[in-house]
Amino acid sequence: MLKAKLLLMVLFFATNFSSAEGISISELGDLKLSFSKIEKSDSYKGYPLKAIVTTKPNESYQVISPFNPQLIELLVENGKKVTEGTKIMKLSGSEVHYFLEMLASHKSLFELSQQRYKNNLKLYQNKSINSEKWFAIVKQYNDAKIEYGHLKHFAELIETTGEDSVILKAPISGILMQAQANDLSEAEKLLVKIIPDQALRLKIKASNSQAEELHSVSYKECKLQISEVENISSGMFVNLWSENILPNCQLYPGQSLSVTPHYQSTSYIIPKSSVYVQDRETSIFIKQGNELLSVKVSIISSELDNYFVTSETQLSQKQVLTTSVSAVNGIQLGFGGD
Repeated sequence: MLKAKLLLMVLFFATNFSSAEGISISELGDLKLSFSKIEKSDSYKGYPLKAIVTTKPNESYQVISPFNPQLIELLVENGKKVTEGTKIMKLSGSEVHYFLEMLASHKSLFELSQQRYKNNLKLYQNKSINSEKWFAIVKQYNDAKIEYGHLKHFAELIETTGEDSVILKAPISGILMQAQANDLSEAEKLLVKIIPDQALRLKIKASNSQAEELHSVSYKECKLQISEVENISSGMFVNLWSENILPNCQLYPGQSLSVTPHYQSTSYIIPKSSVYVQDRETSIFIKQGNELLSVKVSIISSELDNYFVTSETQLSQKQVLTTSVSAVNGIQLGFGGD
């Protein structure tokens, strides 16, 4: 039984300190040795990442004009918050005049075709007119309805101020963003985008390895969870999207900033004074009975006077050397104390 227990102890230490090298504390003479208990952490802060305040594609309301006005005058500053119905833009020119005439014409055609449709519906039901004639009536009515509806939808957003000028009103509440370029047809014009307050997010670029463990980011007092990781990467990087930006964050569309990433991953917190470098590898000394064991660690982040590290060795609650580290390392290498 005793032999079995000894064998288990040997296997335990071999497993947990397979990469460790020991030095007897008695060999260290009068060196001042202080220790600190290693704490385990389920998350850690990483080095800053670049982010931009924006919206996902198609999450903003695009105000598209069925015509291309000669003159556009903003009545509200670009980037300002507006409420539904706010007068945001004045449109002027001959194209406006033509639109108003076309709107009146299509309205008249729609009303005439609608009345004709209603008048002939009962005749068709009573089989007083043939299917061919009824098909022509229905087609004319539907065509007129679609044409007028297309213009009417935009007309509901404007207020006529003259023969060739109208005022455009905000269709929803949100942040007004003037269009930078017209990527629509020549007959249409993208006038503005209105971003709903709840649509603003952070778009963050991170490496593929970082993205796997990144669960939130923070900027000043604002902390946001990661809601989506894009499935398409660009080289070694991928875009991530935060949850909707909270009002207290006070961030604005187009703003570029550095955010602090928070990673969901197991690590250990150790004092910076405990780390030493040998052969380009970082290590620490762990107290094990009457020995100090050298254990390799990988630094993944830092905060104030501490490092967040990972290791193949289980380090939680272990006693790590915090003083005379370089001297102990020198003695271990056979150079003597400092």
